[in-house]
Amino acid sequence: MKIPKKLKVMGRNIKIIYPYRFKERTDLLGQWDAASNTIRLAGVDSGNQKISKSAVFIALLEEVLHAVDQCTGHRVFDNEDNHKGLPGICEGIYQVLLDNGYLK
Repeated sequence: MKIPKKLKVMGRNIKIIYPYRFKERTDLLGQWDAASNTIRLAGVDSGNQKISKSAVFIALLEEVLHAVDQCTGHRVFDNEDNHKGLPGICEGIYQVLLDNGYLK
């Protein structure tokens, strides 16, 4: 599967930087930056091990949902309790896409 260089989300042109090496925090796989309309996705983890494409794609899904959430003004995932369920939702979406042949 290929990680795109850009996506259109809610009418916004979103730049995707992959691979990105997080210097700010070592525990991030992805980050949505509304100010610059950018999604950053890590290529390696904090131990300098390559992150699998499936994990990167799941991180991309999570950041896209953050962007949609913020652009719609709902801000559902700003609440820590609601945010906890987001990785599982993204895993589920990934599996549906994979099992139905949408991801190669």
